[in-house]
Amino acid sequence: MANVKLNWLTSGMSGRADKTSNIYTKQNAQVGRTYAVALRNPRTYEKQGAKEIQAQNKFHALSKGVAIFYNRISAVDASAEDTALLKDIVRTVRSKRHYATVRGYLMSRCAQVSEDLTKVTITFGEHQEEIPVVFQAREVVGGNDDPEFENGANSGNSG
Repeated sequence: MANVKLNWLTSGMSGRADKTSNIYTKQNAQVGRTYAVALRNPRTYEKQGAKEIQAQNKFHALSKGVAIFYNRISAVDASAEDTALLKDIVRTVRSKRHYATVRGYLMSRCAQVSEDLTKVTITFGEHQEEIPVVFQAREVVGGNDDPEFENGANSGNSG
């Protein structure tokens, strides 16, 4: 990283100026210095392959289903069964140190999406429930079928 001097307008800025920028800046608040680095594989939003769009659709359906389930069991007027289920889930999440939120635990351990992205199945212990999910799935339109792109060469992980 190079130490850079920015003008008064951008001196407190960290990150990218916009999503297509190749320069990432980071400010060290303790020392007061700003560093900049050029990204080797900057994220291109125009080129998204079919696998990436399918993964985004799957994640979107999963998060939608978990949100519906979590909002139902954590509502003020939830049934006694839902309240007991929520308490069990919270107890499990607190006992596992690498999960920060109940939704994160549900998404990573308890929820599965159907192949057609219309149902999310949540399984916790003996409790199993299917939740219908409705959302606008993205379609592949002129996507990049370059195998290097889909294997992660341009997946946004730069460094």
